[in-house]
Amino acid sequence: MIKTWYEEYEKIKDKAVVVYGCQWDSMTDEQKEKILAEKTVIMSGDSGYACQHYQIIGNANNLSDHECAIIADGGNLCFGYRMEGQEIQLNFDTCYPMVKGTTDEKSPVRIGRAREDTCPHCGGRMVDMLVLDGRDERLRFLGLDGILTATCCPSCVGFLKGPAFNRFTLDGGVEVFPSELFDGAEKTDCYVSPEDYKALTENPFVLGEAPVPLFYGAACQDVNTVGGFANWVQDAEYTTCPHCGKPMKYLAQIQWDTVFDCAEGTLYVEFCPDCHIVSMQHQQT
Repeated sequence: MIKTWYEEYEKIKDKAVVVYGCQWDSMTDEQKEKILAEKTVIMSGDSGYACQHYQIIGNANNLSDHECAIIADGGNLCFGYRMEGQEIQLNFDTCYPMVKGTTDEKSPVRIGRAREDTCPHCGGRMVDMLVLDGRDERLRFLGLDGILTATCCPSCVGFLKGPAFNRFTLDGGVEVFPSELFDGAEKTDCYVSPEDYKALTENPFVLGEAPVPLFYGAACQDVNTVGGFANWVQDAEYTTCPHCGKPMKYLAQIQWDTVFDCAEGTLYVEFCPDCHIVSMQHQQT
């Protein structure tokens, strides 16, 4: 079940006001000063449903970033949010699908690149679950001037205490962070067979040529996407960067059953553009 924040919204909604730019511009200086003195003021960057960004222009009631995000999205927040300074960003404003091509087709995004190193928990081979070149014109909206690599163990990522993390370098380098199993054990079985590993690392998915609607990924349970809104199986979870403490940006979702048989759930990839750290977390029903 998707988590929403309506109870919290009801408690704090009178402390803030959301205004459109045209409304703010039409007010007198005295009216603006009065509102800024009494309310937390959040300006909407768009009109209508699914506004993508808001800006906090005054915070007389000292609401937290999270409370401001709840106010901005009317208590919904089922797709999460991120902060960029005083701006509340609910998502990237562009979404591309991953579509089936051929295994040897050139693409700036690949799912499942084989690696030789093994998982310290199960002994299975690690996988570069997402390799993305932000220099491709289609991916300029991500603000990445190089290669992002998201690496994890496909068998253990769903059994970890928290997300899997790695640092990436724009030239394609990866440093995998240590992880712990959720039950505190040091070792576990590997549930990805050699046949599954082969299917995962030889899948035909490539980046689509044209963008799709922002809610394409959220509305479908069987698509892999970059950007836009995610289809959170449980709650929207925006990971905190382990280095700077800021919310990480939602980047991509990979449906496990599209890349090998007898798999369940979704892998969500997020990243911190400042620290060049990636998180990967698994959800399923």
